[in-house]
Amino acid sequence: MYSRANTELHTCTLSYKKKKLLPYYTFALHNNNNNQNDESNKSDESEAKRMALVRSLQEAFYAPSYSSSASTCSSASDDANANSDSVAHVQLDLDRLSLGIQNLPIWHVSWTELPGRSNVLSVHDPSYTHMFEGLLRKCNEEQADGDNNVYFGHLYKPPWSLDGGLTSWRDAVKSDSYSCTTTTRCRTPDENDVSDADERFRFDNEDEDADNDDLEISSSSNDERRVVIGTLMRVVDYRRLKDGKLLLLVQGLERFVVENVRQLRPFCVADVQILPDLEELTAANEFGNSFAQARVRAVQESFRWHDFEYDPHVKLPLRSHAEEITISDVYGPDLVAVMPHIPMASDVKPPPEMIYDAEENFSKGDDGSLAGKDNEDIESILIKNGILSHAMPHPEMKRNSSGLSCDELERVLWSRLLEYSKVSKKTIPPAIMSIKESCSEYPPYRRQKRLSYAAPAMIETLTGREFRQTLLETVNAEGRLRATIDHLEIIISDLMGEFA
Repeated sequence: MYSRANTELHTCTLSYKKKKLLPYYTFALHNNNNNQNDESNKSDESEAKRMALVRSLQEAFYAPSYSSSASTCSSASDDANANSDSVAHVQLDLDRLSLGIQNLPIWHVSWTELPGRSNVLSVHDPSYTHMFEGLLRKCNEEQADGDNNVYFGHLYKPPWSLDGGLTSWRDAVKSDSYSCTTTTRCRTPDENDVSDADERFRFDNEDEDADNDDLEISSSSNDERRVVIGTLMRVVDYRRLKDGKLLLLVQGLERFVVENVRQLRPFCVADVQILPDLEELTAANEFGNSFAQARVRAVQESFRWHDFEYDPHVKLPLRSHAEEITISDVYGPDLVAVMPHIPMASDVKPPPEMIYDAEENFSKGDDGSLAGKDNEDIESILIKNGILSHAMPHPEMKRNSSGLSCDELERVLWSRLLEYSKVSKKTIPPAIMSIKESCSEYPPYRRQKRLSYAAPAMIETLTGREFRQTLLETVNAEGRLRATIDHLEIIISDLMGEFA
């Protein structure tokens, strides 16, 4: 019979053996840890050597003799095609902006950026690290040549866009996704939807039948259409990470439409046309001249206000100022201070009023015609084909803001923002409050444009990602103000119902 004494003896024998072998176990474990540390050190050294090789290849690849020349805002030509192996630094010529921006690199991703918004991008995709490395290095080489901003285009890539989805607005109009059918009715605005200031630019289609007020757009346009409205962005600060990634602080400046696709691989490059709001076109039409002249003035005037509206001196809030950092140098909560709103410049005065007194003040095309003449009705075409739109009433409510002017809508929006802040216990960000407190020289139509893009950020978690693209594709600030008021009133009503 196996006694308890035998069991205890066996247990003691095992314990004794373990104790005798403990020094050997400890030595083996220590030796194993040393081996792991050696392997880790070797891995770090190997990674450092690999990145040193990558940087040396980048220096050779992006050398000035290899890179293409800078791209400027000029008339499009077949000879201006971008080289897919190099990246051109896009320089903006204020006198020729109405002709469009040629060879603009496109950041084609699954979300929308808006003018007046800022973001911190972590660039890790090889095609986009190539794109931005080329832009940054080319810009550094040409800093003495005037405009040293790094510009690129941001375009929303819908989830259904399996083939890349980048196309020009003309091709989008020809496609089935923008075809006019009898599936879904989408009315054009009546006189109550358009303010007096916009009356000159209502873009009524005089060539169509009288029943064109009930323009009909295919229901597939919401699910399969190609997105061609994007945002012009600039890089204001950046850091390289030691693993090859890039960290970029970017700002949204203007809305654009894709005119021509020049390149799809390894990243997209396109010619784009800046799209001012209808209020900007109206303000630029001081002398009652042609639409083309108003378009030139509106685009030039908008860019003149950038340094006042968008502080270019904002920097990434990083603990390290080294040229190359690690992810441990990035503290997430600190990044909140620089997004999602761009602060207004504190040390820049409003630009002096620009006086236009003759046609020679407008840039000319290659044929001597006024710049933008070929595109003088581009907004009309985009509206009639469903690419741009007037804000429609929210389906869950009867709009109370119909018939109000843009100034009245601005006052209503501030009232709703304060009410939402009180009910939701959320503070209105200082960057939004600074719009209300801007100087008297700041034109009301520009203040309202800025507010119409900034205010919706307070409720984006409740409105969904698609609301951003809806705002970007709304043709005027008035429409965006109305849409934001609609959503705020519904959200406030729901919140009040919860606490009732």
